[in-house]
This record gives sequence, C-alpha cells and structure tokens, in this order.
Amino acid sequence: MLAMRKRLNVFGRGDLKFIESSNAKVLSFARTYQDQKIIVVANLSQFSQATTLNLSDYKDCDVTEVFSQNRFLNVGDGEYPITIGPYGYFWFQADVSEKKNVSTTSTELFLFETDISWEKLFNNYNEVRVLERKILQPFMKKCRWFGGKAKVISKMNIHKVIPVKVEGETHFMTIIQVDYVQRLPELYFLPMCFVPSDSMFDKVEYTAMTVRSAISCSEVWIAK
Repeated sequence: MLAMRKRLNVFGRGDLKFIESSNAKVLSFARTYQDQKIIVVANLSQFSQATTLNLSDYKDCDVTEVFSQNRFLNVGDGEYPITIGPYGYFWFQADVSEKKNVSTTSTELFLFETDISWEKLFNNYNEVRVLERKILQPFMKKCRWFGGKAKVISKMNIHKVIPVKVEGETHFMTIIQVDYVQRLPELYFLPMCFVPSDSMFDKVEYTAMTVRSAISCSEVWIAK
C-alpha cells in the first residue's frame, strides 16, 4: 500500500471532495491532482454493506481498481451501486472512457504526448498506464504473433522493464503480461526503443508490426 501511495501523487497533493453515499456506514471521497482521479470507498461496519454512490462528476468514466488493475463497471449516468465487505475498502482510479472505434487493422499511429523524457518514462505511473491502456493493447492486437486476438482481455500491464544501452541510446526490454477473462495470463517479450522521426525511415521498417506510436516529448519521437 505504501508503494502504491508513493506512485499516486494525488494523495499528497490533490484536492479532497466527499462523495454522497446512500448508506451512512460507507464513507467515500475523491482525491484529484492533475490527470489523476482517485475514488476511495470504505466500509465502516463489521458487516457487508451495499450503497449507491453519487459519481455525477465522473459520468461515463472507466473505473479501475488501483491494486489489481481490474476493471469495474463504467460510471454511466453517475449513480454507482457497489457492495463492500466488512471493514473493506476500494481505491478506484477514474479515467475518461476509451473510444472503441479504432480499427485494429488501421495503420494510423496513436499520438502519445508527454513531458517526461524517454529514459524516465517507465518510472512515471501515469505515463505507464497510458502506454498499457491506449498504446500496447491496440498495437499487440495487430501483431501476427499475438495469441490473444480471439480472447477477451481483462487487463494488460508492463510486468518488468530492463534498460539496456546500445550505441549510447536507451533501449528497454519489457515483459508484457496479458490477463484474460476466464483464461490463464500470458507473458510476451517486447523490446522498445525510440528514434527521431526524421531518421525513422533509415532505421526501422515502417509497418504496424514495428511502430508502436508517435510520441510528442521535447522532440517528436517514433517508437521502434
């Protein structure tokens, strides 16, 4: 829990707002800082409790449990029913709902904008979440070697990152863990490096199998 709290700056710097609950024995509040939105739900009773939270400020947001990264129901119109065990609690992260209209056969690159340098990117919790949710999933679904095309993915996360220096440039050897609904998880080895856009055609084959996304940092970079 302490490690997760260190990753989430919202607990030390964010705004605090209590959330209306239909059950007085269930306390809920939200912490917000920059793009981070964390909803905390706590059962103050020794018995299981059911409640409906007023999440009208988070309409249509996706809800992810912070520790397991499991997806919960979308907020929808704002009335959010939930059941919680004795003295139990949840930390939820609310994100703007992802659009599902991007074709898996499209060769259009996803634009990933960040102020973090490439070398420090994998140390930033928020940026890693964006990579996992919006870049890696659609990319891997395009690849011939990905064995989960016909399976329902529950979550995908970067399990391990190993930095390697090659000719003065930083490359990352990553292990990607893919969890499925009613299927055993799988691990994939995925090396990554970045090259400037003006030299991309000299260094990589421009196909959906080699290019992950367009990255906007201090310069424009293309993932190899």
